[in-house]
Amino acid sequence: MSIRLGLERLTKFFIEKNVSKKFPVSILPNTIHVGGTNGKGSICKLMQDIILQSYADNEGRSIKIGKFTSPYTITPEDAITINNLPIPSDKYNKSLDFTSSAEDSLSPFEQATIKAIEYFKTSKTDLNFMEVGCGGLLDSTNIIPSEDKILIVINKISLDHTSILGDTLDKIATQKAGIINGKNNLCKVLINCENEKELVIDTIVSHCKNNNMDYEVVDTKNSFYLKNNVLADFIEKRYQNNYQYGNIIMALKGLKHLERIQKIRPISNEAVMKALKNFEILGRLTRISDYPVNNKNVLLPLLIDGSHNNDALENLGKYIDYNFRNNYSDQMIFIISRTNSKSLNWGNIIRKNDIIIVTEFQDIKEMKWIKSASADEIYQELLLEGVSMKNIIIELDLKIALSIANINKKLIFNSKNSEFKVIVVGSLYLAGKVLTLYKDKIKRLS
Repeated sequence: MSIRLGLERLTKFFIEKNVSKKFPVSILPNTIHVGGTNGKGSICKLMQDIILQSYADNEGRSIKIGKFTSPYTITPEDAITINNLPIPSDKYNKSLDFTSSAEDSLSPFEQATIKAIEYFKTSKTDLNFMEVGCGGLLDSTNIIPSEDKILIVINKISLDHTSILGDTLDKIATQKAGIINGKNNLCKVLINCENEKELVIDTIVSHCKNNNMDYEVVDTKNSFYLKNNVLADFIEKRYQNNYQYGNIIMALKGLKHLERIQKIRPISNEAVMKALKNFEILGRLTRISDYPVNNKNVLLPLLIDGSHNNDALENLGKYIDYNFRNNYSDQMIFIISRTNSKSLNWGNIIRKNDIIIVTEFQDIKEMKWIKSASADEIYQELLLEGVSMKNIIIELDLKIALSIANINKKLIFNSKNSEFKVIVVGSLYLAGKVLTLYKDKIKRLS
């Protein structure tokens, strides 16, 4: 089973569950629906973490926040959390009560969407972040009606999933704008200004106007757009050359809207800065200083990032160049792979002297259709992009690939001499596999 868009099966499920047998019904009140191509998961977690920090700083106040993101990083349960705690395995593994024919059977992502919705409703969450899986218009998360949505965020959109969503930006933007699925006076649509204007922004704005929805095109290139000099100075100093820069601005604009409609208490600058200082999302610029290569005495620092399309790789390349190189001659080591459905421009991150270890990943739980591209195919891509044959190593075993990276780390020259010289990149599934290896090794050694 591969990605299967459409709301027919979920509609049937919720009609069965609803005593009145009418649709639409309220499914998940107080939903923040986040779409786009890149940065969706980061925006969800940024907003959640800042709210949680704000309430933690004020004794006597509490809030319960559900968050559904995809794909998962280590286990499927990681995708469904309340206040950062994953859904218990017994609740996740419980079978859904649904009568269906074979052709109406629910896909794993549809089942996960339902489990998230039902877990959040029974737990009586105050807010719910729902990240779009693929597209928007026909994505499972769009079963949530407009009446339940209090904020819609559409972040940067690029060419991705073109075989499903369309081969042009305007076609993809039409699909992404589909999460604007009706009028709601409480709801506002935030649009990232870095999108292409005529093909993307104008398409989304037109959709907003057709639904009489309030909207704002957010200037994600300038933190002073927030009209808060204290926060702007902090963001400029700490995040100017970090690809989370624009995501932070989108998140903070979203929080301002939630404050305005009184869904959250006013958030102080101190709470925002404290949350940003501690912000981390697994698989996105994740730094591990102590990956045990063979035993606890041989530790390999790793930067793990799930960038898996060309826009994300370009932003990551800029981040690497700024933080880990003094010039293009400085060497880094990359452990790379990608899914077989992607086509990536590795030149966005790789420079002329870098060492590249090409590997593969296997067996993605609950997503058996996800397959790694063959190492030989990626090897040919690298050669076509002008990477020297002597700089490429093929190692299908991920554990051995990490050991090879550790050996080569001692041989490369990097004038910046940063702690992090080995970067794992190309797929969130590859990132998840390395994080799983790390977790298992630490557990065995403890």
